[in-house]
Amino acid sequence: MNIRNILVPTDGSPASLKAARLAGDLAAKCNASVTAMLVLAPESLNLVTLPEQLAARFRESLQEAGRAILEKTGKALEETNVLVHLKMVEGEPPSDHLAQEAVRGAYDLIVMGSRGMGQHAADRFFIGSVAEQVVRLAPCPVLIVKGE
Repeated sequence: MNIRNILVPTDGSPASLKAARLAGDLAAKCNASVTAMLVLAPESLNLVTLPEQLAARFRESLQEAGRAILEKTGKALEETNVLVHLKMVEGEPPSDHLAQEAVRGAYDLIVMGSRGMGQHAADRFFIGSVAEQVVRLAPCPVLIVKGE
């Protein structure tokens, strides 16, 4: 298997940053590039019930937080001296957007954390974790990195 293009889903969690560092190390050994991708899901927050101005400010704050997460992930990858792309999209469910990106970008590998921010055991029991869903949907191999 020739690895040239690695996708790293991120949410700023310790597990996603650990996955990013591993992906960077792997990319350096394979002369590959890395794309760190954050999927924002404002739809799940039901902003429709908020006044329009407040919803717009909240969306802006969410995007600002997303940029900070991507910057943090980019810094985790800096040490590896590989080509890094940062990408942020909005939509639900995150697993669908990640799988679609894997197809569009012709990624050879997805490296992701086993557990992200705000994911509780009940969520995984009832709907399955994002990582589990990405494994099912992805067109390429997925390497799951256990969190701390």
